[in-house]
Amino acid sequence: MFNQDREYHLREIARLINISPRYVGEELENLLSISLVKKQEKANLTIYSINKENIVLEELRRLFVKADHFTEILRPGPPVFRPGS
Repeated sequence: MFNQDREYHLREIARLINISPRYVGEELENLLSISLVKKQEKANLTIYSINKENIVLEELRRLFVKADHFTEILRPGPPVFRPGS
């Protein structure tokens, strides 16, 4: 999401997120249907990239940043040592 200039092949995405290429392909088709990603043919490869012209992209980015921030806040810290417990 944050590397908006990068292009990916379906199998590369599957490897990066450790999910079957079949399921990645299905989700990419869903993202294509709402114009969040673009698809292009390069030689014999199908390449996917973020559609930077999508009107909701910036808001999605903000949501991911907020979610990551709240995950850090809510993450339990190291156990607190209490003498006598």
